[in-house]
Amino acid sequence: MIKVLHHNIIGTNLHIYEAWVPANLMSGYATITYINNKAHGRIGTCRTQNYQEQYEEAYKAIIAKYPKLINAKRCNGRIEICK
Repeated sequence: MIKVLHHNIIGTNLHIYEAWVPANLMSGYATITYINNKAHGRIGTCRTQNYQEQYEEAYKAIIAKYPKLINAKRCNGRIEICK
């Protein structure tokens, strides 16, 4: 199950939206975080999969949760906006 997280950079107006999937530390993800004490890999950072395909999967998940971001800046599987 894909989880979409939103955070902002402290002291700025920059807001970042990212998509995450359950993973383990050996699953090939370059970026890992913990959600509810379970490891998740950021979609777009798995070294064993095609990056461009991962980016598109991430954008699709983010826009499904936040449709207003359809025209926002896309970068490496993340969507960034300044509010």
